[in-house]
Amino acid sequence: METLSVSFLKRSVALLCGFPFFISVLFVFSFSGWAEENTLIPTVTVSDATTANFQVSLNEKTTFRVIPTTGVTVLIKATQSVANFRLALYGTEYKTSKPLLTLDIPAAYRQPEYLLFDANDCVICYVEIDTSASSPTQGRSDILFSAIGTGLDAHRNFYNAIQFASLTWSAAENQLAEMEYKEALHDVRSYYEKAENIATSLDEHSLIVFSAYMQSIVSHYLGEYDNQADLLKRILHQTSIPQSYLIKINTDLASYYIYEKGEFGTAVAYLSIVFDHLSSGHYPLLYAEAKELEASIEIEKGSYLNAVAAFEETSKIFLEQGDVSNAIKSMTSLGWLFYHTGDFNNAMQQYVLAKKLATQVSDNYAITNLHIKLSGVYRQLGNIEQANHHVTRALKLSGRFKHAYLDAWANVEKAKLLQATGQYIYSKDTFDIAKRRFFKLNAPKGASEIDFFVGLLNMQLGEHQQAKERIESYLFNTDGIATDYEHAIAASNLAHALTLLGSKDEAMKYQQNALNVLMQTQDIRSIGLAQIQMATLHASMGNVKSAETYFNKGTSKLIQTRSTLSQLESTYAYANEVAHLDPVLALQIGRDISEQINDIFSKIKRTDLRRGYFSTYQKVVSLLVRVDNSLSAEQSLLLAEAARSRTIGYGLYRDNNANSDIQREQKKLNQKQQVKLIELSTQIETQQRKQTIREIRVLSEALYQLESDNYVVPPSTAKFSAKSLAQLQQSLTEHDVVLFTDTAEVESRLWFIDQQQIVSFKSEHERFFSERVGAVLNVISQKLPLRNMRKEVAELRNTLFPSNAEYLFKGKTNLIVIPDGALTRLPFSLLSASSPAQSGWSVSYQHSLQNIVDSRRDNYATAVDEGSILVVADPLMKTMPKDQSSPLLYGFQSSSLPYTAKEASYINEFSAQPITLLNKGKASKQALAELDLSTFNILHMATHGLANNQVPELGGLVLSNASSADNLLFASEIRRLRLKAQLVVLSGCETTQGHLIEGEGMLGLTRAFIEAGAHSVIGSLWQVQDDATAMLMKEFYRYLLQHELPISEALEKAKVAVKNHKRKNGTYPWRAPYYWAGFVLHGNAA
Repeated sequence: METLSVSFLKRSVALLCGFPFFISVLFVFSFSGWAEENTLIPTVTVSDATTANFQVSLNEKTTFRVIPTTGVTVLIKATQSVANFRLALYGTEYKTSKPLLTLDIPAAYRQPEYLLFDANDCVICYVEIDTSASSPTQGRSDILFSAIGTGLDAHRNFYNAIQFASLTWSAAENQLAEMEYKEALHDVRSYYEKAENIATSLDEHSLIVFSAYMQSIVSHYLGEYDNQADLLKRILHQTSIPQSYLIKINTDLASYYIYEKGEFGTAVAYLSIVFDHLSSGHYPLLYAEAKELEASIEIEKGSYLNAVAAFEETSKIFLEQGDVSNAIKSMTSLGWLFYHTGDFNNAMQQYVLAKKLATQVSDNYAITNLHIKLSGVYRQLGNIEQANHHVTRALKLSGRFKHAYLDAWANVEKAKLLQATGQYIYSKDTFDIAKRRFFKLNAPKGASEIDFFVGLLNMQLGEHQQAKERIESYLFNTDGIATDYEHAIAASNLAHALTLLGSKDEAMKYQQNALNVLMQTQDIRSIGLAQIQMATLHASMGNVKSAETYFNKGTSKLIQTRSTLSQLESTYAYANEVAHLDPVLALQIGRDISEQINDIFSKIKRTDLRRGYFSTYQKVVSLLVRVDNSLSAEQSLLLAEAARSRTIGYGLYRDNNANSDIQREQKKLNQKQQVKLIELSTQIETQQRKQTIREIRVLSEALYQLESDNYVVPPSTAKFSAKSLAQLQQSLTEHDVVLFTDTAEVESRLWFIDQQQIVSFKSEHERFFSERVGAVLNVISQKLPLRNMRKEVAELRNTLFPSNAEYLFKGKTNLIVIPDGALTRLPFSLLSASSPAQSGWSVSYQHSLQNIVDSRRDNYATAVDEGSILVVADPLMKTMPKDQSSPLLYGFQSSSLPYTAKEASYINEFSAQPITLLNKGKASKQALAELDLSTFNILHMATHGLANNQVPELGGLVLSNASSADNLLFASEIRRLRLKAQLVVLSGCETTQGHLIEGEGMLGLTRAFIEAGAHSVIGSLWQVQDDATAMLMKEFYRYLLQHELPISEALEKAKVAVKNHKRKNGTYPWRAPYYWAGFVLHGNAA
């Protein structure tokens, strides 16, 4: 040997379907004694015939002297290490020199660990073994070492080959790219192939078996499972196979047939061979591994309780034998079993114990895996914050330690958590990331499972056709790969999708087949959910008795588990379906779900982590309002408001005193977002754009989670009571009427509130409003006059303002709308403009009744100077040269807005005091940051608005890039502005657009300014022509500042003025609602 090299034979861990197990390799050598010199240090002279064995006690430091004979290679081998230890090699000057090398070997390794050296490295060599830092372990109290010498070139070449294989494998662990890792593994396998060829020339059967077996392990890591099985079968044709290898090979083949082929009969045959060999010798560790595989067959069949006893036995064996690593895996499997039988507390206990052991031995793989498992348990228990903590840790660890397989599953758990918290867009993106990870790992089953998970997400979003297609894709792609049990769970959910699509006979076939399979398992939770879905199906077919029977069976099983979101959704679906058959039962179920969600809310502080429950909660409230005929109009309104103010109120108030660390991190994320948006604006290729959009969403989600820690709940939003409702009515004038809407899938409900009364009306279902609003907006986008949409508008108007409610509008001129669902996108002024009975109405929007009360309190905000107005207009845009290769230097590009300069001049004309104007190059983020914005009573932002319906946090205002490329003021940054303004006007394009979150409302720029402290915000629902906007703003400020009209009235009069504007040539250019109906007022209309 020319250089000193150290090799660790790789620990071979088969990661199959979540049930990893170890495969260890042991050599058998003859014993000979150690030679003792006159010193206290034991000495051995190693020749080509030497094999010496010795033991090192734990918690001691041991040193021995090795003298290699010239031409002889020395191999130091440590087997069955059960404690962390450090191995150091010194030259002749043992006590005064530094070691030639130092190696830290973790306890998690059960393979032999090799140190290879010869006389070229040190004539007299000292090997020091230090176990003093080891954590205490049960079982074994020492480590076995062997010193082996060989003078034969062939033997030396054999050991060199396995050494290079090991070094290459070790280096591969540090490769960032998956492709590089796989290429390295191919090199590893070629070294083992070379070693096998050398062993074959020597006719050394044990070495042939070892090197061929290691090739099979590499094939497993490459995902070449069929090749692994072929290698193992080839080894079985060898003669004189050591019994330990016979056990291992048959165990691995059993594993292959369980996890890769699903052929349990063949697996059982191989396991019977394993147990025959185990009966003739004492192999407790190998027995435990085989026992776990036997239990895994039960697991694959869904017989979880049968497997619990086996894993309890194996975890005990592994601990007794000092095999901490396998004990961790047994405990993890035991936790998994408890999880799938709905025993989440016992699952958590096992995971916590396993994680504690993994931390003691620094098993980062196990720690990462257990963070994923704990996230799932906490998610099911409703402790969303703890779930988020654990999955975040798992993602960080899987990235740091290059655990590609665990990174894929960590992303799956992250996606499920995002789904549970209502962050559906991010959830889909994260599922997509996980799917790509599985494809790279050559794990088609994992990739196909993503289709199933996304199908469940589609179902939750009401996308039933997409859900059906996704689940059918999963069933087709996993045919012959997934077990009958796994297909039964998918089929049950497919049946639910078919039920919702109206294909009830087909649904019944799938659901019955699924239940037949699931009833043979011990997965209580899956059986319970399937029975409730069967109950829903029977209820939809009018089979009341059958529905009730299945529902009672299902709930009796689920009562043993916790109230997860999926359980609540399934239970709601049944209650909703059975409501027309048995409203009393539906009412009872609805109240129970409501109580469970309230209990969950009490445990989750962060509002973004509650989102998944908002939608369900609002649907349940709609159900209660529909079926409880004993409720008065006031009582039903209080129920609906409880859902609205609970979901929206939490997001409207923020602690502006965020610490500086959070602010710095927010700024970094905003800057990264802007860079990505600029990149997106220059990209043409579809795949490139998709990737950039995914990256933007990841940044946006990180920013939102960071901000969510600063949400605070003011006392006033704790509960909206009958007293609050009375206060609201008292605050209304005789000209005010409030329209509160609650759109639902079966029937919607409208409430009208004025000073004297509260009246409730049943209305059309949610789909009706979605279709009609969409039709109206489609006609508007074509810039057609009002007469071209008369039918659609009349239908909406007559539905929202029924003829038998006309008496409610008598003498009313101010309509305050609390919209829901598709109605958040409807310009209500369009309805009044098309009706003589309601002409002249001024319209404003609020998020909830509680917000109306808050906005009308005398102490809502500190008074500011009446005339203080800030105008940001006509930002100067520095254009990037055509040959510029770095668009990032020029920030976010947009077209100029010359008419916004006119808006500034109009405001200055009508204002009693001089305005503060930021225009041209001064209309920048930097100039805005230098002002104390809390001193302005009106903020007028005449610049481009950037709307993002899917990711509202990416909405923003485009400012000047003349002095800095950082020129996009994001919604997330707007929220942190400290405002006390009575009014913010956003005259840019689509400034009220955003993302509608079911149960929470519209997120966008308007909401961002309200969260920042503005009392009222005017923005546009769609892009409006510049000259028409300038005219509208001129008339608005004339009425607001000169005539001192209320904001809502000034806005409505301005719309009429634009609509009726006549040019010198006698034409009316802006008659179409496109030019004036899009501007709406959110907040206080006074």
